Amino acid sequence: MARASAFRFQEWWGALWEGALSREAASGETGTLRLERGELWSRHLRPGEALWLTCREGELWVTHEGDPRDYVLEAGATMRLDRGGHTVVQALQSASLRVAHEPPVSNRV
Repeated sequence: MARASAFRFQEWWGALWEGALSREAASGETGTLRLERGELWSRHLRPGEALWLTCREGELWVTHEGDPRDYVLEAGATMRLDRGGHTVVQALQSASLRVAHEPPVSNRV
């Protein structure tokens, strides 16, 4: 039974990964995109590259390679990714995600 569960997990992870790759942003791409519930977006950051993620609407789950924590961003929340590694964002409900190399105007000092 454990063997069957492990196999199903591998199938699930493979499907999850394929979905992430289909929404991976090209290097340097920024802007706002719409994610439907369950949809994924991913990006690999190079060392020294920084990226700002802002949830403009809905709710997003964010995980970043090398960070033991996961994050949930609600509408209006912003987070900064500032080290290399792979990031995966999943919409917990339909959401709008802003991806930028600069913080949103409201976060600038």
